[in-house]
Amino acid sequence: MDDGKNGHDEWVSRTKIPLRDEKGEVEGCIGIGRGITEQKRKEQLIEKYAEELG
Repeated sequence: MDDGKNGHDEWVSRTKIPLRDEKGEVEGCIGIGRGITEQKRKEQLIEKYAEELG
C-alpha cells in the first residue's frame, strides 16, 4: 500500500522479474505495477458484511 498524494491510501500490485544475460547473470529487471485500490475497497466491504451476517 502506498500513501496517495491526495491524502488517501492507494493499493498497488507490483510484479518484478530479473533480466538475465546468456550466462544467466542478472543484468537488470523488468516490472509491472497496477492500481488495485477499488478492488481492495470492495474486498474490505465484503469482509465487513460477512462479519455482520456471521
